[in-house]
Amino acid sequence: MNGPIVYVDDEPTLCRLFDLHFGGAQLPARSFSDPEAALAFLDETPVSAVLCDYRMPAMTGLEFLARMPQDVPFYLITGDHSFREEADANPRVTQVVEKPFEYDALIAELRALLD
Repeated sequence: MNGPIVYVDDEPTLCRLFDLHFGGAQLPARSFSDPEAALAFLDETPVSAVLCDYRMPAMTGLEFLARMPQDVPFYLITGDHSFREEADANPRVTQVVEKPFEYDALIAELRALLD
């Protein structure tokens, strides 16, 4: 693992849950409720993976991905299936994860991917 796992979601409560679960699993993690702040962080910090909500007020998860300066595993988190075809066609999307998701299963998958 080169750096933290980054989680981007406009809902601060979900960011706190992410921090609790990933911190409890002793995985370095950083969450952002502001996608612009996350992009600034990615400009300066190597990360291991990014998990990003699809529907945010400032931009979609796919717009965020297009602006990401790093090519790392990218998980698109969503409860909206209207864009699924577009996400599946994007070679930079590692996986689309549906809300609500199981933190333990996602943590196990990321550990396996990054080891």
